[in-house]
Amino acid sequence: MIWDSSTRTEVARFKASGPSTKTLAFSPDGKWLAAGSFITQKTLVWNLANREQVISLNVAADQVAFAPDGKSLVTCSIMGNAAQIWELPSGRHKAVLKGHVGGMVEVAFSPDGRTLATGAYDGRIKLWNIAIGQEVATFPYEGMMTGLRFSPDGQTLATSFWTSPDYRVLLFRAPSINEIAAAEKERIAPPLQP
Repeated sequence: MIWDSSTRTEVARFKASGPSTKTLAFSPDGKWLAAGSFITQKTLVWNLANREQVISLNVAADQVAFAPDGKSLVTCSIMGNAAQIWELPSGRHKAVLKGHVGGMVEVAFSPDGRTLATGAYDGRIKLWNIAIGQEVATFPYEGMMTGLRFSPDGQTLATSFWTSPDYRVLLFRAPSINEIAAAEKERIAPPLQP
């Protein structure tokens, strides 16, 4: 349900794909709403203006995230080790990002949309170059992940996780795609001749 917070009245209602909706996300322009469930193999996207379902993806989702430009949607599931990228508005499957070995539970785009962060129960956070679908960095953490977000400037990545007996937050410096490419070029460049 969507509520008008000023009047506290319901303004829209959507039928979920199953008994348990795990994740919700608005598109950056506020025109679409995506909802996923890890119980059913359905992730739905609605047009908020006319309240119509516009996309039905045959995929379970613990998390969904719209790209900042609104042209793609990423889903991930605790039951899988990959992030799925879907083209919008067609709903066409674009890519699979594989690399985790434990259930994937978090996805987050950098503000510029060039990097995707994924987190899983394998104790790893991975950064992906979206343009080429390649893993470019990995950060370890200990515990059970409960959140993953970029700062507004894209330079910091925060993760929350549970490790007995309490919850913790870690902050990582998040290198940009350009910084990673420059470091990689320097690492593999041949030595200069005298």
